[in-house]
Amino acid sequence: MPQHQGTSDQLEQYRAEARVPWHAAGIRTTSLPSRGMQPIAWAWLGVVLLAAFGLRIGLAVLLPNVHHADEVFQALEPAHRLWFDWGVVSWEWRDGVRSWLFPGLLAGVMGLTDGLTGGPHDYLASIAVVLSILSLGVVVVGFLLGHRLFGLPGAVITSGLCAIWYDLIYIAPKTLSEAPAAHILVIALYLLGTPGETDSSRRYWAAGVLLGLTFCFRFHTAPAILFAAVYACRWHVRERWLPVIIGGLIPVLAVGVLDALTWGLPFQSIWKNLWINIVEGRSRDYGASPPLWYFVWMIEAWGGAVAPMAALFVVGARRAPLLAGAAVVHVLAHMPIAHKEFRFLYPVMPLIVILIGLGTAEIASKVSSMLAGGRSRLRAVVGGALAAWAVTSTALAVSPDYRGNWSRFTELIRATERAGAAPDLCGLGLVGIPWWATGGYTRLHRAVPMYYLPEPESLDDAMSAFNHLLIPKPLEPAATGFAEVQCWAASPPNEYGDPLNPPVCLMRRTGGCIADARYELNTVLTARDE
Repeated sequence: MPQHQGTSDQLEQYRAEARVPWHAAGIRTTSLPSRGMQPIAWAWLGVVLLAAFGLRIGLAVLLPNVHHADEVFQALEPAHRLWFDWGVVSWEWRDGVRSWLFPGLLAGVMGLTDGLTGGPHDYLASIAVVLSILSLGVVVVGFLLGHRLFGLPGAVITSGLCAIWYDLIYIAPKTLSEAPAAHILVIALYLLGTPGETDSSRRYWAAGVLLGLTFCFRFHTAPAILFAAVYACRWHVRERWLPVIIGGLIPVLAVGVLDALTWGLPFQSIWKNLWINIVEGRSRDYGASPPLWYFVWMIEAWGGAVAPMAALFVVGARRAPLLAGAAVVHVLAHMPIAHKEFRFLYPVMPLIVILIGLGTAEIASKVSSMLAGGRSRLRAVVGGALAAWAVTSTALAVSPDYRGNWSRFTELIRATERAGAAPDLCGLGLVGIPWWATGGYTRLHRAVPMYYLPEPESLDDAMSAFNHLLIPKPLEPAATGFAEVQCWAASPPNEYGDPLNPPVCLMRRTGGCIADARYELNTVLTARDE
């Protein structure tokens, strides 16, 4: 990203560069959004933000789903256990390889919003709202960068793309650590890469704090963070490096202290995580892919759009090399790691979308300058660009390879919530149901035992421990003594090969429950090291 903190002549030169070619259409632009944005620009920013927030929170509420078990059992479930004292404990929390930072923050939201209507929807909706608001930083940065480089038309195009891009909408409200890391990283890089008239140490200090927070939420972003710091600070030790380092150390040291208080050793959630997953190879148990898998995924996920997206990324990278370099470094750093997932790329996905938006804005500006029609041609070009991206995003969002994400485990989540709402519930059995797809106590929200029976053969021996059970429809005949309450549709297939595809049913029997520790969920998970 261009660095312009020198003389007024240099600033004026940059302003002149930024006005070309939109200036030919009568649109005034400046290099400094804080000084150059007119009321109409702020109004447009408000409109785009409202649209972005509406899409994110609306789909999150209407289509509850679980992209990956980690969003529940590495974030929501420990948060639920922290605040309500009951929850499912997976191996990561038994071995102490996760930080309590994110669950602790989520537990705070749960505590503030629990009890409004008595069910889990209060705190789940509140968490989705908080995370969706945080994700709007991407839209704001896209707007400011677009305005800085191409004026209001460029701002609308870039921020509009950030608002409607399907991956950003889908992940924004999710409690995956990659989401807050990505959204904080974007703001940090904006502060690092767009200095104003003075080289303010406060701005670099703030950027350092945000980079440190990014690392704390997702330490896997360290290579991208290091690249960004080196690119932006270079040889300016006192003016840039010192405030960035001091700012970054504040959240990082705080997490080290948090680990010491919760696990007994500083930074245990980082070094022990790396040791178990990389050195001992536990992450390979969840699958391994070749080094080029991420590039193959992009080609398969984006289909025919991948070529223009790559070309526009390159065009945008010329304007914002800091963002482009951080994105490329992150991808390259993840290539040697055997276990690969789409979500691991999300920390730089907003950077990619912003760069594509900037590339689109630059191409649109050149097209506009070659057409006749003044402001009307400008509106047509901007509207056409946004319409093209809206169609592309929608088509990709409902494509056969992606549409299952919007309803992944939605019906099983609803079945778990229905069980939790049963007044006579004294125990819930999971028979032939993957425990990690239920939503855990976060969705059940009842202080009753959950029992895990991977094989239906154990049902006769354990059924006295629970009076409600979740079971795949084909296994219903094995549940003698239970009556069907309701069945839900089949779970859509997905790239992880999740085993639950048939319809799931909630069943109930009359009578009470006799606790049986042998099949209690946490006991079984400990025995199976899951």
